Amino acid sequence: MTEDGILINTTICDTILTRHLLGYRIASTEVSRVVEPHAYGVTHDGRHTLWAWRLAGEGSDSNADSAWELVPTDEMRDVCVLAETFAGPRPHYRRGNKQMRLIHAQL
Repeated sequence: MTEDGILINTTICDTILTRHLLGYRIASTEVSRVVEPHAYGVTHDGRHTLWAWRLAGEGSDSNADSAWELVPTDEMRDVCVLAETFAGPRPHYRRGNKQMRLIHAQL
């Protein structure tokens, strides 16, 4: 793993533990996102991935509803911790996401 990868891993784990919003751009589209990070780990195909609640209005869809998303960290650019925090897990959140074979951090 590169130094950038280690920094992203540390940043994501810290945001989950402190419940800070996380900002990033999706590399292929340059779309910006702001999310509430809920879990971070490795999927069954071996990719480091963030499981997060995307906030409404963020991204390229002008009327996008809030939604769960799974984002591989190799598709994320300009990852940053935002000052704003969130209260806690979203309704219907379950620890131990089955899409991940290894979880580094989770709410």
